Amino acid sequence: MSSYAFFLRGYDFDWTQPLKIFLDFGYPLGQAGYVSIAILAYFFSRNTLGGLMRKPILTFIAALVMQYLCDFTFLYQANQGTYYSGNINDVMYATSYLLMTLALLYIGVMYKTIQASYPQTAARALVETSVAIFNQIASRIVSEQALVIGPLAWSEAQKVEGLRILDQQKGEVTISSDDPKNAVDQLVAQYERLFGRASHDVCKQAVAGIISGLSPNEIPASLLA
Repeated sequence: MSSYAFFLRGYDFDWTQPLKIFLDFGYPLGQAGYVSIAILAYFFSRNTLGGLMRKPILTFIAALVMQYLCDFTFLYQANQGTYYSGNINDVMYATSYLLMTLALLYIGVMYKTIQASYPQTAARALVETSVAIFNQIASRIVSEQALVIGPLAWSEAQKVEGLRILDQQKGEVTISSDDPKNAVDQLVAQYERLFGRASHDVCKQAVAGIISGLSPNEIPASLLA
């Protein structure tokens, strides 16, 4: 808006030069649009991927702002009739193009870095999600058994190798075993040894809502039987 107020105050529309009119209005609007989009990209990406794209996008914004200053100076000099080739404005343009090149190279380098790290990041996220699901399964089984057999459910759960009670009051259980499916199978078997098939059915019913979203090969065998 300040650009329009500065350049177009008392503007004389010379319709014999439509291209000049178009550029006079288009330059400030176009540059404002570019900078606004870049700023939006910064706000949407600054907290994603660990903030990897924050600095590249800030560099890109700086290049766009420099480009805007170049166009601002050019329009001012052109309207005043003081522009000539090789003046300070051309130096500003050269600097803005250098900044833009560096910004794009920076973005490209960070993009390749993200691409290279994505498989490891995705795999780590998958493992963490899997562990969280099996912790939830174990917690639900022990809590449901506790409703049926009382405190005995917690003492029996403590006998399962790789299973740890975090908070009995909140029903929090964690699996430290490298094979969480096997730990769940052992937990189900521990209860089944005491109360037979009825205890097994209680375990399956307790986690029915959780395992419904898993594929058959992700579900412990004891909960499929």
